Amino acid sequence: MPDNKSIVYASTHEENAACPHVPPRREDGKYVWSIYSTFDIYHSDLQGNIFKKLTDAPGYDAEATVSPNGDKIVFTSTRSGDLELYTMNIDGSDVRQITFDLGYDGGAFFSPDGKN
Repeated sequence: MPDNKSIVYASTHEENAACPHVPPRREDGKYVWSIYSTFDIYHSDLQGNIFKKLTDAPGYDAEATVSPNGDKIVFTSTRSGDLELYTMNIDGSDVRQITFDLGYDGGAFFSPDGKN
């Protein structure tokens, strides 16, 4: 986070304190990223004390990235039924879907100037 005293992260801890099932690797040995519907995005201090749960919609909310300006977060969600990109204000307000085509949209970053 912009203050360098807190972090944004995704977790499934509210569903179960244990880590979710680890999927088997693909036949070619590559890692498989699971899209667990219990992921939500949180803001906490560096010791893990949660300040705020930033997402609370049904489905996967993860892969959050904070803008260089420190005012926005881009993240991946299945709240529309497909993996799409969304933005929100740093406090979790004003959630907006920014991609709409069928298929995986995720792992987004902002441009270095924070405008895109």
